[in-house]
Amino acid sequence: SRLKRLLAQILDRGTGSLSPFQWLSLGWIFLRHGIDMAEGERIMQQATTGWGDGEQTYRLEGWIGDECRIVKEYGSSVPARLRVAADDGEISARTPDGTWDCTRVVFRLEDQFGNLMPFVNEYLDIELTGPAELIGPSRTALIGGTIGCWIRSSGEPGTATISGRCGRFESDPVQVQLN
Repeated sequence: SRLKRLLAQILDRGTGSLSPFQWLSLGWIFLRHGIDMAEGERIMQQATTGWGDGEQTYRLEGWIGDECRIVKEYGSSVPARLRVAADDGEISARTPDGTWDCTRVVFRLEDQFGNLMPFVNEYLDIELTGPAELIGPSRTALIGGTIGCWIRSSGEPGTATISGRCGRFESDPVQVQLN
């Protein structure tokens, strides 16, 4: 429509780019529909940028035959949780040759749909309790929304608990058994 084209031109090149005829056309449209300047600004935002619209979410389903095999949801990504997962739920406290066992632990900042937030780079404080040692620093960065670390056995059996905290979120703890 003519209004959309005029608003897009204002957004792209500013109000100074409108000719006198375009200003009259815009004024006539506003007058004809009883639109004041505040309403005109709201229409401009909505028509050209979508601001103020309701959130749109998308649900994608993968089907094989009559069975839905995978479902993914996407939308306006908002960081919602810090998730932590260990590759192994159990490692050896002592090894026969006197070395130590280890496992990788991954932290992910996810949106409300469980998708990785790749453009968020926040600090992460890692907390580890129990008979295990963190390999590396206890404060690091979530690079691309995720980071991994390693924990190793200290020689004593028991339960190691690892969790993380970033600027806005704290993860649920994960436990690794050392036998």
